Amino acid sequence: MTDEIKLVTMGAVTVDTPINVSRTITIDVSQLPVLPDPENRFTNQPFMFGYLDGVNSFVLRDYSYHTKANEISTVQCSFVFNFADIPLFMRWKYPPRGDGRNHYGIASMWHDWLLEHGEIKGRKITRSEADDLFYEIMLYLNVDKHTAWIMYKAVQLNTWHQEFWGIPFQTTEK
Repeated sequence: MTDEIKLVTMGAVTVDTPINVSRTITIDVSQLPVLPDPENRFTNQPFMFGYLDGVNSFVLRDYSYHTKANEISTVQCSFVFNFADIPLFMRWKYPPRGDGRNHYGIASMWHDWLLEHGEIKGRKITRSEADDLFYEIMLYLNVDKHTAWIMYKAVQLNTWHQEFWGIPFQTTEK
């Protein structure tokens, strides 16, 4: 049996998220940082996450991103992810959630979602397309270009590695 966690905000948003925890959290969303979004490509800012175990987090409400290709990619409420997979020896330079100025953790959430579900609004996508959208979101969020390029090349290398060894694109059974 799954308990529900309720998020009660000081604004108008209340979210029920199925997760194996039971508690009520009150957040004043007016105090949360809103990421730069000059073209209004994101919905439901500010981004809010629940933390599960020090590594994994979960999305507290649906978030959508309007791509340059005019598609809408939505990460759904309760999706569990781990921000950026940064090797331990590099986390001093690149924290998994981002460093306050470089919000690559948000792009990582989208990348994890795309790898797990393998589609955007019913259209099947390749790992390379997921990697490209990861890079697009980082650049849109004004992640330092050098940092974005390093992260992009790292996921491309992982994509090549998984394709070389025949590791399936989707990580979950449908």
